[in-house]
Amino acid sequence: MTSILVKKKRFRVLQTETIAMPEGSTELYVEVSQLTITLRFHSREAGELKVELDAESAPRIEIDIYGFHNSLGSSFDATLGDIDGKKLTMSAMAHGVGEKSDPPRVFTLTFLLEE
Repeated sequence: MTSILVKKKRFRVLQTETIAMPEGSTELYVEVSQLTITLRFHSREAGELKVELDAESAPRIEIDIYGFHNSLGSSFDATLGDIDGKKLTMSAMAHGVGEKSDPPRVFTLTFLLEE
């Protein structure tokens, strides 16, 4: 078991995934615990990053991600909800390859459950 201490709270790593997404990929689907998460990628000018999370319809969660095609990488953290009264969070990092608006991406997700 792997754990991480975040702001004096301990989280267990539930799942980590690294996905190589081909050029033009617009959606990514991930299942963790009893949740199905849809991540949608939208083009934007470099430097204009935005994440919109809709967790109201759990067990399905939709996340819209804007502008995450920077070759240096962009990241965000999101609270997805609770599992048995423990907070579930996600940390994500995206690296775009090339200069296109929908480039190939390397996308890494880590799901953390509060202990």
